Amino acid sequence: LRKMLFGNTFHVFSYEWKKSCFKFHTPYSDLSYALEAEKGGARAILMAVQVYIIKYCLFVRNREENIPLQGLCEMSQTEQENALAESLGDILWTAGERRKAIVCLVTTDTYFTPNIDYKIDNLTERLQLFEFFEKEAAQKFICDHIQCAILNVILTGRASPHVFNGFQKFDSEGGVQELLHGVLARNDVGYLHWNKEEVEHYRPLQVGSMLKTPKLPIWLCNISGIYTVLFSTNRLLLSDWKMEHIFDLYLYNGQPSQKKTVHLTRFRKVSYLNGGAMGFEGEWSAAAAVVSAGIAIPYEPPNYWRKTQFLLSGPGGGGGGGPVSPQHHELTSLFECPVCFDYVLPPILQCQAGHLVCNQCRQKLSCCPTCRGSLTPSIRNLAMEKVASAVLFPCKYATTGCSLTLHHTEKPEHEDICEYRPYSCPCPGASCKWQGSLEAVMSHLMHAHKSITTLQGEDIVFLATDINLPGAVDWVMMQSCFGHHFMLVLEKQEKYEGHQQFFAIVLLIGTRKQAENFAYRLELNGNRRRLTWEATPRSIHDGVAAAIMNSDCLVFDTAIAHLFADNGNLGINVTISTCCP
Repeated sequence: LRKMLFGNTFHVFSYEWKKSCFKFHTPYSDLSYALEAEKGGARAILMAVQVYIIKYCLFVRNREENIPLQGLCEMSQTEQENALAESLGDILWTAGERRKAIVCLVTTDTYFTPNIDYKIDNLTERLQLFEFFEKEAAQKFICDHIQCAILNVILTGRASPHVFNGFQKFDSEGGVQELLHGVLARNDVGYLHWNKEEVEHYRPLQVGSMLKTPKLPIWLCNISGIYTVLFSTNRLLLSDWKMEHIFDLYLYNGQPSQKKTVHLTRFRKVSYLNGGAMGFEGEWSAAAAVVSAGIAIPYEPPNYWRKTQFLLSGPGGGGGGGPVSPQHHELTSLFECPVCFDYVLPPILQCQAGHLVCNQCRQKLSCCPTCRGSLTPSIRNLAMEKVASAVLFPCKYATTGCSLTLHHTEKPEHEDICEYRPYSCPCPGASCKWQGSLEAVMSHLMHAHKSITTLQGEDIVFLATDINLPGAVDWVMMQSCFGHHFMLVLEKQEKYEGHQQFFAIVLLIGTRKQAENFAYRLELNGNRRRLTWEATPRSIHDGVAAAIMNSDCLVFDTAIAHLFADNGNLGINVTISTCCP
């Protein structure tokens, strides 16, 4: 798999790819039918699957000719799971030539032992394949394994490398004719393409009518590398010439910043475009161009950028959170790495043709990802470095809520402590590699760490049993009060040679700012002795290790522990209180 995708077995899946999953918006919301997709990673794949989900919701489970959009916006969690299972099963069954479907799952077990020629990524080693010879069996299996918490092969079931119709002959070097494979049949869902750079250089990608005019009015759109989904709720829009000539379309771009389906109004059907292939004209120039031909913008009003900036990239931060100007957005996009989609920051190196790639990705590549040219010798691009020094870049966690824009020298330091960066599993130890949003932390703990007990109330007793166990041991408990969850951790470890110590601390399942609103007290009490520690809880973003390293917690050795223990069990009184403003 690695050899086929990357050309070697040392290149591993990026963080964006490994964290990617099929995650719907909140049930019964305006976007309950839609998958959330962040920048980079598997976003194009998610949007390709999205067109099949819309197909299922509008035209498979319903048989009416014209379905109101509201039918998409009232999906329950069960309906979301069924829609995803039906869509993935449909895609895999079509890719298996309607004879079989192979489903790949990431499991907890490791299925092979890595060797010297292979780099571990904690993903590839855990993949397991399941083969099905009935479409319904594959769909049921997928549905049973959903936990709510390559485009042509997805769209058409055939991995054709081109998007034109049928076959074309191409004269390669030496006069030898090469047969190029395109799309052979009209599909249920379509694909549309428009790229500003291609248009400016008079070499636009020609999308064939097989993809431009699918059986159902749903398209995956690639607008200068930004993937969106465009659709109509009218089943017969592309198949019946008597359908109304002025109609509406809907657009979803997959970004977390989009809260409602975008309604594009007053499109007009025209039948003379592209050699008879049906197309559209409308007030929204970019969308109209994509739908009609994918090759030209017939009309571009002065406020084009203000209208389409949200569709293409979502609102961003500028000058501490204000709106980003079109010029600034276009300028920063020049620094995007084509591999990881992060920004290329100084020192900036280019290939011999002038293409940029970030230093982290460059170390893993043997050739330029844009032109496949050589990356050696290293060529410094001093002009782009000067431009970078005059540009404010958005935080890499802008898609999860951070609105700051920073000078490139400040960006790495900020991102190390950004409140919007992914949260790691707060459980002590390094065995769990989970990462996700703050909202998903408690769900992860309840499903992956079921042994953790939760007690209600601001005043509880944290009982650590068998404190005489040898070696490093940790005890964990959850406390719920004041509408928040707190993690209580007691660790025993050998901090100094031959000298074991206990470290007790309280963490808030929340941000640092939220943690400042609380205080906690830990108290050991017994045998006419009392040991107390009071402090502000740490956010789980800070973790336990830093507190232990600085002894910023309740610290006591085994001798003191035995003074308060009862038959090897140690009870710690824990009190959570709110701080006065």
